[in-house]
Amino acid sequence: MTTTPREFRDRAAAWERRATEATSAENHKMMLYAAAGCRERADADEAEAKHQPSVIRLDDKRGGLGRD
Repeated sequence: MTTTPREFRDRAAAWERRATEATSAENHKMMLYAAAGCRERADADEAEAKHQPSVIRLDDKRGGLGRD
């Protein structure tokens, strides 16, 4: 199962909501750190997706499928 960038952003928002309810400064900091990690992962996944073709065209003459 793959987690999408949108899901990572939703997780980050959830961590930020939890951070507002934290009972200690240490917990608050940890939750914001977790939120930042989720956002970083979403950004990285989106950047990687921009560099990968999303569709393989069967009529593409540049190769890949070995068809003439």
